[in-house]
Amino acid sequence: MKFSSELNQKNKSTQLFIPLSIGLSLSLLGDTMLYTVLPQEKITLQAGLTTGTVGLILGLNRLVRLLTNHPVGSLYCRLPRRKIMIPAAFLGVIASICYALSTNAILMITGRVIWGLAWSGLWIGATMMTLDLSTNDNRGKISGILAFTTTVGMTICSLLSGFLCDWLGFQKALWCSAVACLLHVILWILFLPETFFLYNKRNNHFPAVDLHSSLQEHGYLFVSSLMGIPLFAMNFVFYGVVFSTAVLWLEQFFESGIYLFDSFIPIVSLTGIYSGLRILIGAASGPLAGVFTDRNGKRKKSLIFTMSLGTVGTFLLGSSVPGFAFLGAILGSITTGAIPTLVYAWAGDRFQTGSASKAISIINSMGDLGSALGPIIALNLIPLFGLSKVYGSLGFIFIAAIMSIIKL
Repeated sequence: MKFSSELNQKNKSTQLFIPLSIGLSLSLLGDTMLYTVLPQEKITLQAGLTTGTVGLILGLNRLVRLLTNHPVGSLYCRLPRRKIMIPAAFLGVIASICYALSTNAILMITGRVIWGLAWSGLWIGATMMTLDLSTNDNRGKISGILAFTTTVGMTICSLLSGFLCDWLGFQKALWCSAVACLLHVILWILFLPETFFLYNKRNNHFPAVDLHSSLQEHGYLFVSSLMGIPLFAMNFVFYGVVFSTAVLWLEQFFESGIYLFDSFIPIVSLTGIYSGLRILIGAASGPLAGVFTDRNGKRKKSLIFTMSLGTVGTFLLGSSVPGFAFLGAILGSITTGAIPTLVYAWAGDRFQTGSASKAISIINSMGDLGSALGPIIALNLIPLFGLSKVYGSLGFIFIAAIMSIIKL
C-alpha cells in the first residue's frame, strides 16, 4: 500500500492508531518478556545473571532515557515524525537481537541501552502524534485511545511471553521478539501516516497556562517536572516494582503453578496471564478517564483521585490474604491506564503546541526515572525485608506524589 503523506480527515484517528498501536505492541514483546520471566530464579541462572544484576538490567533502559528523552523531544519540534520513529523502530530490532544472543550480562546490557534510545523515539513520537491529532475538546479522549491501544498490546505481549518461554525456552522466545520488531519496522514503513503537517498548521491556543507565562511564574523545567511526578510514582510502583516482581508475588500464593481444568499451568505462564489481565484493566480505565475529564475539565482533581486509588491498592498488595492482595492488584491496574492519560492530556492543556514535545520529554523522563529505580531498589530490598513489606510500603510514594501537585 502506497503511503499517503496526509491523513483522510474523516478517518484520521483510525488511520493513525491501527498502525501505531500494532507497531508499538510488536516492539514491546522482548521488553515485556524480560519483565515477565527474567526475575524467576531458573531463568536468571540460565541467562548467566544474578538477582541484583537483573534489577539493573530491567531498569537500565529507563536510565538511558533520562539522557535521551530531552534531545529526542527537541528533534520532534523540528523533524517529521516518521523520520525519527522508523529508525527508532529499527533500533528495537537490534536490541532484541542482542537479548537473543546474550549468554551473559554484557550483551543484555548492550541491548537494554539500545532499547532505551529506541523507546525514547517511539513513545515521545507516539505521544506527539496523538497531540498533533487532538483538539481542546478531545485531548483526553485521544490520549486515552493511545493508552488503551498500547496497554492492549502489552496485554497480548504478557500472555505471549510466558507461553513462548514455556513452549520454546527463553532464548528461542527472544528470537521471536526480534522477528516481531522487524515486522514492526515493515508495518510503519508501509502504513504509518505523517502528522507533522497538523503540528505545523495548528492555530488553536490552549486556554490554560502557556509556556511563556510558565517560564515567568514557575520555570518551564520545574512545572514539567512536577507534572511528571504522578508518572514517576506510577512507574516506580507498578512498572518498576510490581511488574518486575510479579512472578515472585504469585509464587507466594501458587508456588510452582496451578491446575486448571485438569491442566497444569506453570508459574511463568501464569505470570503472563496475570500481567495480561492487569494491563487489560488498565487499558479500559485510560479512555474512560480521558472522556470524563474532557467533559468536566478537572484533570488535576481526577489525577489526585486516581493516585488515591493507587495508594489503597499498593497497601492491599502487601497483604498475605489472597482476596485483599488481588483486590489491590485490581485497584492498582486501574491507575496504570488512567494516570498516563490524565498526565499527557494535562500537559497538552498546559503547554502550547510548539512546546509540547519538550514538556512531554521531561514528563517522560520523570516516568523513566521511576521505572529505572523500581526494579533496582525492589530486587535488592526484597531479600532483606521480604516481598510483603516492600509492597506494603509503596503507598507512601503515591501519597508524596499527591502532595507534590496539589498546589500546581
